[in-house]
Amino acid sequence: MDVLWDIIRDVVWDLPTMSQRHAEEDALFVLHGHTRGITKYDLYPPCKRCTNPRYAFECIPFEIWYEIFQYVIPPSTFLDSSLSCGPRSPWSLALRTKKTLVSVCKTWYNVGIHLLYRQIVLRRFPQIYFLLQSLDLNSDLGPMIKDITVSCFVLCDDSPLVKSELNRLLNYCPLVSHFTFAIELQSQSELYSPSDFLAAATHMLSNVTHLEFGPKVFFSDVVPHLTHCKSLISLTFDMHGQTSNDMATEAVDLPTLEALRISWQSDRLEEIAVLGVITSWSMPRLYRFTIHQMGFFRGTAERYYFPFLKKYGPALSTLCVAVWFPDVIPMTYFVQSLLEFCPNLEHLAISSFVLIEKLSHKTLKWIDIWASTPERHLMKAQDFPMLRGVRTLDWALLTTAGPALHLHVPPNMVEGGESREWVFPGVHVRHDPGHLYRRDLDYLPGYISAVEPISDWESGDEYDTSDSSSYTDYSFPDTEDSLFRQ
Repeated sequence: MDVLWDIIRDVVWDLPTMSQRHAEEDALFVLHGHTRGITKYDLYPPCKRCTNPRYAFECIPFEIWYEIFQYVIPPSTFLDSSLSCGPRSPWSLALRTKKTLVSVCKTWYNVGIHLLYRQIVLRRFPQIYFLLQSLDLNSDLGPMIKDITVSCFVLCDDSPLVKSELNRLLNYCPLVSHFTFAIELQSQSELYSPSDFLAAATHMLSNVTHLEFGPKVFFSDVVPHLTHCKSLISLTFDMHGQTSNDMATEAVDLPTLEALRISWQSDRLEEIAVLGVITSWSMPRLYRFTIHQMGFFRGTAERYYFPFLKKYGPALSTLCVAVWFPDVIPMTYFVQSLLEFCPNLEHLAISSFVLIEKLSHKTLKWIDIWASTPERHLMKAQDFPMLRGVRTLDWALLTTAGPALHLHVPPNMVEGGESREWVFPGVHVRHDPGHLYRRDLDYLPGYISAVEPISDWESGDEYDTSDSSSYTDYSFPDTEDSLFRQ
């Protein structure tokens, strides 16, 4: 009947159908109306700007606007602010987006200015002068700054100005909670050293919760001032290029410290010896420890790792051993030895040079593996009775997110068949069950963009992934909140 009607309709019926009439109207508006600014459906009265009362926007609470704008800015975990990424890096594009938000209107400015000044990165020393000029003109900007990164090269002639200018900057910023000090001096000056700056920044250190030091800041310059860090939660050291002369032996009491991360660029004894000094510290609340090391010598590692974990291992719930060494047999035995010092461990992050099939642990729930491609692992249920999942972390994310990626993106963020993506200019990261990887590299030959499940069990026992009530809390105060809202 429908076919017959389509054939003879033009003979017995002259009027168009409702759908045909709407289609003809749409075509007429496109043909004659769009060139004159006339559409079929009017969103606003015919004028060049919105005539809604201004209070329609102003009545929206500041918190709602701020929450909306958070979705426009990529999480800083996926951004690299270094100059090596060039002027079109994702970090530069994100900064450009923040500047655009404050240029739209007064309402957007009042909200976007908090995003623009929340995190300050000084990549060239002259930038501090321009920042201080802005703070001199508007004293309300200082309290907006929560995160400061000083990562610049300073000439000898400029070193006398470093101490005064940086301390003047901190006087404007009473609410700084994250501070990264990665300044590099052309040479050690008698007029200035990082220790001089830290000595004058006692008021900042007493409030900071996340503290990070770059490779050119000597350990001996830092340790004497850690006693002022009464609220410190996370501490990071980069020991690249430091020698035994740069070590400090002062006893340090960090009663609030929860996470410690140390990076080495080699297996040199002079660098790893810092762990022996830290072992003598008092850190009663430490439960997250991250090792990032390029190169490995088992004898040197055992000499310093084992005493540290013997003291702090029983309280650890998260351990990251990001050690790059292609000989899998000694690395596997080494990691298993570390696990024996951590009877209450729940989350382990390791490199792909470890055979997890040869590992075992009674309380381990999650395993993250740094690798270029996901692999299938045959694991015995009796070796990991509490295990809930194994995830692959893309090596391509290491340069931006760093070895602490497993903390910023917990493995239970996606469960079941769901996935999550972060898509911004220059950033495309996808989190599937069992795999966290970059999608902006899909154009490269051989880069994996689709993943199969990566864990199998030899026995018939299966682990339940639906219950996360006993899962460790991974949130740091004021750390990557926007990441979990994406």
